[in-house]
Amino acid sequence: MQIIECTEKEKEILEDISLIKKLASVGITEENTPAFIRLLKLLKDNDKLEINDSDFWISPNEAAKILGVSRPFLMKLAKEKDFKTKMKNTHNLIFRPDVLNFQVKWDKEQSAQRRKALEEITPAFFEDDDE
Repeated sequence: MQIIECTEKEKEILEDISLIKKLASVGITEENTPAFIRLLKLLKDNDKLEINDSDFWISPNEAAKILGVSRPFLMKLAKEKDFKTKMKNTHNLIFRPDVLNFQVKWDKEQSAQRRKALEEITPAFFEDDDE
C-alpha cells in the first residue's frame, strides 16, 4: 500500500467530497441543495454546530408541498411507507428525511413509468406515418 502525502487544503477537499457523497445518499434534491451548501459552509466555519430536533420535523402541509400532493394523500403515503411521525401538542409532524428520501425514489419510479409509456407509444406513432 502506497502512502500519499496531502496538503491541508487537499485533505479538506477530500473530506468535502466524502461528506457530499454521504449527503447524496440521503437524497439531495434541487430544492434542498442550498440548505446542504449552507450546512457545509457552517461546518467549515465553526467548530460546533447545533442542530435542533425541530429542524428534522415538518408539518404535513410542508411535506405535501415538497412532494406535490394533497395533504390527505400525503397522510396515506406516510402510513403506507412508514414515515416517522410524532405529535407536538395536537399537531402531526413528519420526519423530513423520510419525505426527501421518498421523493427521490418516487421521482425515479415516475421517470421510469413515463419512459416505458413513451416507448410503448412511439412505435405506434411511427407505424401510423408509414401508411
